[in-house]
Amino acid sequence: MSVEGAGLGHTATSEITLHLTLDAFIVVSSRVGLRGCSTLSIMSKPLLRDMLRPLILVMLCEKPMHGYQLIERIRDVTGFTFGPGVVYPLLYKLEEKGLIRGEWIERGVRRRVRIYRLTEEGRKMVREVRELLEKVYSMLVS
Repeated sequence: MSVEGAGLGHTATSEITLHLTLDAFIVVSSRVGLRGCSTLSIMSKPLLRDMLRPLILVMLCEKPMHGYQLIERIRDVTGFTFGPGVVYPLLYKLEEKGLIRGEWIERGVRRRVRIYRLTEEGRKMVREVRELLEKVYSMLVS
């Protein structure tokens, strides 16, 4: 079953969207009690930590962002806070692998921020992640 046919209210188009990952995350979290108080919630943050790389890539499909924006977006979406000590090393690894590209830009007097954008290789990776999530989602709803 495709995400489109699942009645989640988001249209899965050829354009990669954050909604697919968020929908899959919501389904998984509701199944394992990620936001609740079940005994599996003990595993929630470690489980999510493993999902951070693809989640960051999908978030960068939305728009280019700097590290702090990503930290806030991850918190808003998941309910968990991952600090700079977790997120920035992941950004460096993603950049090292050629999946994202960081660019320093000036923000005011003597203040620079590094804005991250997906590369074409990163977009390809997100498409692969999206296909995998569609398969996982179809298993969860069947």
